[in-house]
Amino acid sequence: MEIGFSLGSNQGDRLGFLQAARDGLLTTGAGRLTAQSGVYETAPVEVAEAYEAMRFLNAVVVLESEASPEDWLVWLAEVEQALGRVRTGVRNAPRTVDIDIIYAGSMCRDTKELSVPHPRWMVRGFVLAPLAEVRPDLVLPGMTEAVKDVWCGCRDGSDVVRVIESW
Repeated sequence: MEIGFSLGSNQGDRLGFLQAARDGLLTTGAGRLTAQSGVYETAPVEVAEAYEAMRFLNAVVVLESEASPEDWLVWLAEVEQALGRVRTGVRNAPRTVDIDIIYAGSMCRDTKELSVPHPRWMVRGFVLAPLAEVRPDLVLPGMTEAVKDVWCGCRDGSDVVRVIESW
């Protein structure tokens, strides 16, 4: 199964944290890297005024894996914690790294712990731009449009700039 992850960082060595997050996913041994986007710099979304200047670096990585999204959710938390992610309870607080599952093949999950596809992937430029780069023709479950077409219609794309091609 193909599984797509969104990576983001807005603290410290942002690029270093993205690289370490990608490498952490691969270290699980549960997936093989099949694609990765360039790195995009983006404005933070829905943050407190004090954090508005803390720009993110974002990317998407795609793995081939037989592991379930629920297994990946556990591993993502371990990778984030190992990279210094502290969950303060403040929504969208700054973070060393954030890893989200965007999609997992044709699976749909909607539980308290996990929603796949990610419920807001289609309105977030920081997810759509890198996803459209690596999987432009992908149609996620529940959708009729390809990722590239969703990206073209996204209102949250004005402050999404590709800053690194290869990392």
